[in-house]
Amino acid sequence: MQCAALKSEFAVTTAGLSPISDSKIEFIKLNGHIKKAPFSFHQKYHSLIRFPFSLINKFYMNMFGSNASYSLEDFEILNKKEFDLIICHHPDSLEIAEKLKRKNKCKIIFNAHEIYPYEFEFDKEWMNRNFKRLDHILTKYLPNFDAVFSVNKEISDFYSSRYKCKTVTVHNSKAYKNLQPSQSKTPIRIIHHGGAMPQRKLELMADAVLACNGKYELTFMLMSTNNDYLKTLKHKYEPLGIIFVEPVEYSQIIEAINQYDVGLYILPNDTINHELALPNKVFEFIQAKLALVTSPNAAIKNLILKYHLGIVSKEFTAESMAETLNNLTVNDIERFKSKAKEFSKELSSEKDEERILNTVKNLILN
Repeated sequence: MQCAALKSEFAVTTAGLSPISDSKIEFIKLNGHIKKAPFSFHQKYHSLIRFPFSLINKFYMNMFGSNASYSLEDFEILNKKEFDLIICHHPDSLEIAEKLKRKNKCKIIFNAHEIYPYEFEFDKEWMNRNFKRLDHILTKYLPNFDAVFSVNKEISDFYSSRYKCKTVTVHNSKAYKNLQPSQSKTPIRIIHHGGAMPQRKLELMADAVLACNGKYELTFMLMSTNNDYLKTLKHKYEPLGIIFVEPVEYSQIIEAINQYDVGLYILPNDTINHELALPNKVFEFIQAKLALVTSPNAAIKNLILKYHLGIVSKEFTAESMAETLNNLTVNDIERFKSKAKEFSKELSSEKDEERILNTVKNLILN
């Protein structure tokens, strides 16, 4: 999203272990070494900007199952360039960004995709090895940053309170899609898409739908993030009527799920990042013009209730979700779909791209 927001007014260069998919953007290869994480997770990346005509240098770590740590050698590589603003996306790059700021008098932004000291809170070994280190890095460097982007108000509040920094909320929103809501049918069609990860406890959604005695038809569109777990889910639930379809290309998700009536999501609140999460799929549900039915995670609940996009369960259990689904009517679903259509422009990435661009302009020009 950041490259899309900035490349029309700034020259953009990417740097890191491997380039982003946009071949028109310059890439600088760094020599950071990889550190293994407990399981595969989303891409991490960092960025640099030059105004008015030279560069956003974006450190883009296109890796799965790993983080990268950058060294003095990488600092020297980047120090050969001149730039006006750095955007970095992981705590392990903050020290380099801060050094470059002092040396080149540039502005620096941290893009906080999540609360990093708790990134793998469910893994005690990881927490023992990384929590204090990451918390120390954020405490030491973030007060010196000119801004911190975070994905919702709840995480923004956490960062500003704990790390004494200036935050700007930039959602993981999606580009506006001019789609019409589907015509509701019986049984009501529910979709859940995403990764097949045991930590997500996808069984809760399947059990909730099955407890509704045929009122709903649930489809899982899952990436084989954990193939053994996916096989276990299929073996248990396909005979009971849960449908599994192959995942589509990332760029095609919204159009693919537009045919359904309800986007369903139970995210266990067993970690702080889960409790405060506002994931991509919520915005994909909105752009697909679906009714949203989710667990009561704080940020997701606040968004749904603010825009009347759907309903949330009282608890994070299959039983509570089944009760919520059983109380849902076709008229409710049609109303929620209509609200998704009404607010899909307001909740699209265009608004967040404007917020990114305005923040960067204000920092560089002032």
